[in-house]
Amino acid sequence: MRARGYHEGPDESGSSPRSSAWSRGSAGSGGGSSQQALAGRSPVLDVAQLAVLRRYGNEHDMAAGDVLFADGDVSYDLIVVLAGEVRLIERRGQPGETVITTYGPSQFLGEIGLLTGQRAYLSAVASTAGRVLRVPVEQVRVIMAQELGLSELILRTFLLRHSILTGLGSGLTLIGSRFDAGTRRLLEVLARNRLVSRWLELEGSPVAEALLRELDVPVADLPIVVVPGGPLLRNPGSRELLDALGLSGAGDEELPGVCDLLVVGAGPGGLAAAVYGASEGMATVLAEDTALGGQAGTSSRIENLLGFPAGLSGEELAARAALQAQKFGVRIKLAAGGPARRRRPRVPAHRQQYPDSSARRRRPDAPVPGDQPTGCLRRRRRPQRVSQAGRDRNRGRLDGSAARVRTPPGHGKCGGRPAPRRYRRSQCPVGHDAWPEVTATSQLRRIQVRRAKGAATMNTGAVTADGRARVLADGNQMPMLGLGVWQVPDGAASVNAVRWALELGYRHIDTAQAYGNEESVGRALRDSGVPRDEVFITTKFYPGRAYPVAEARQSLKRLGVDQVDLYLVHWPQGGPAWAWPGMERTRELGLARSVGVSNFSAGELEEVIAAGTIRPAVNQVQFSALRYRRALLDACQRRNVALEAYSPLGTGRNLSDETVNRVARRSGRTAAQVLLRWCLQRGLPVITKSTHRERIAENAQIFDFALSEEEMAELDALDQTKGTDRALERKWW
Repeated sequence: MRARGYHEGPDESGSSPRSSAWSRGSAGSGGGSSQQALAGRSPVLDVAQLAVLRRYGNEHDMAAGDVLFADGDVSYDLIVVLAGEVRLIERRGQPGETVITTYGPSQFLGEIGLLTGQRAYLSAVASTAGRVLRVPVEQVRVIMAQELGLSELILRTFLLRHSILTGLGSGLTLIGSRFDAGTRRLLEVLARNRLVSRWLELEGSPVAEALLRELDVPVADLPIVVVPGGPLLRNPGSRELLDALGLSGAGDEELPGVCDLLVVGAGPGGLAAAVYGASEGMATVLAEDTALGGQAGTSSRIENLLGFPAGLSGEELAARAALQAQKFGVRIKLAAGGPARRRRPRVPAHRQQYPDSSARRRRPDAPVPGDQPTGCLRRRRRPQRVSQAGRDRNRGRLDGSAARVRTPPGHGKCGGRPAPRRYRRSQCPVGHDAWPEVTATSQLRRIQVRRAKGAATMNTGAVTADGRARVLADGNQMPMLGLGVWQVPDGAASVNAVRWALELGYRHIDTAQAYGNEESVGRALRDSGVPRDEVFITTKFYPGRAYPVAEARQSLKRLGVDQVDLYLVHWPQGGPAWAWPGMERTRELGLARSVGVSNFSAGELEEVIAAGTIRPAVNQVQFSALRYRRALLDACQRRNVALEAYSPLGTGRNLSDETVNRVARRSGRTAAQVLLRWCLQRGLPVITKSTHRERIAENAQIFDFALSEEEMAELDALDQTKGTDRALERKWW
């Protein structure tokens, strides 16, 4: 194994070379100031920074030789070394294997490609046993949006590392002739996307010739691109190259079938338009031919950018804008397939005499009146505009019908709008099959109020005749019993708990963005075989994040569904009403059938109702016989807001209460069943939690018995909150 010399931390001989550009300024000397760490390529994180990262990731043990990520991986986590050492290796297991650098405790791995979605081109291998913290890339983006100080450190470090790796010639290898147009085209794609690469000129390069012989590539196939851990590309197009690197968005399942805003061109103006549109809750797609940043992205220094008196590089501008776009849920598509952008040849016009003796100028190939085709050569008319009154009427539709901007007949597809003047017939700048249909309100039309059988004639707030569902104020029905997955680890534990619950008859699953297990819940739902429309899914907006609509779309992706049945503000952080407009927009867009709040006291609930146009359907709070918040329950009932109980067993503490056990013995039931039944008889939907199949089954057996009035009174007397209208005794945020 050949060491390149750009190495930090002790090498095999125990020395610690610091002469390289990579290690200069790193905090490997035992601390240093935060400014020194910021200037370094591998800063040492302090205790506070590690504590922040731990909130977003999971710790794992590693053994010597463990591969943390490998070249060619589609995505990889942000790795923070807690104990031991990790080597960053180029061409692992191949001739010319090279150690780029070594990371020690409190240092993190990664570069800007982690955030842009580029496939890994280096490998990380544990050189000693130890422990690491893995932060998934989605959580890294949350950190970039929410943790300002830490995000600045991470971004600057990533950009510095990217610059160093570019200078080292790591990453992919391009072999081609300087006189070949294909080589020049690929060089432009690599340069504008700021990709780490090296170019081996065919003319006079022994290395290029040796590599061609080794790969058995004839000169006729040049130029070629060697992607670490990926395919050998022979004279690839721009789309093929970006596909291989994971940058084009090809096969992106996140791309919506219908979008509100399609921005073509990802220069500074296009990026700004996409960010502003997505931040307002619009489903936004950003299309670019070659690279984000446009011409500005290639500038070494932009001096006249407002707000940056010292100037900013084009690379940093594009990186920051892309992160901001991803934060708000913009879907980015590069090198879109489609017809070439060619201007139609200009055909001379001449005067045409018509039977009515009128004369007008027309193209020779234009059809005469009475024989006009229905293609794009018809004279264009502007699409009809939708008035404000029309938009208001559209927002009021609850029948799922789609009110679209009318496109006059005879126009090409091009996303549902007339093709731009320079693209005639089907010469749209993006491929028709590759893009979502664009309408004026699009996702707004996905609103579907699905009322279960019999709900139309039932008063809201009532419990169904079989006692198994609650009718919400918006007409939707919520099952009275649900399984929650708070503090259930992501993975097998969550999958098994949800699958067992569905097998045992549960039809309500409660999760949250903060729980970190939505993907496992979605996997269990798919594996269960239970039809989607039979399961009521609740998730919750984490109020420490940016915008409810963008976060809802991420939750839908993780859950693998088109819509959740209930979307709650998890707690009133930042003020009770700030997130509510976004929650209303989520319901308008059809991403959630019902919206509500959680952990809101009576006064906070009033603030939301006063500020909004849609009142919360649910307030989910900690509620049980020992937390009988009478005043809060009364406030919810007055406002026709369903109070939903979580932690009815007090995380197990309530099961040891003497009165509860006495009632349980009398009724021949378990203490857990008695506490759950108390909630049902108060008309409260209830969320219980367990990861044991037998207890999940036990908790479901609460619909075949009833507590007497005397027993209910005994349990009522256990209240320890003095009938408060507060949702919590103390805040955790």
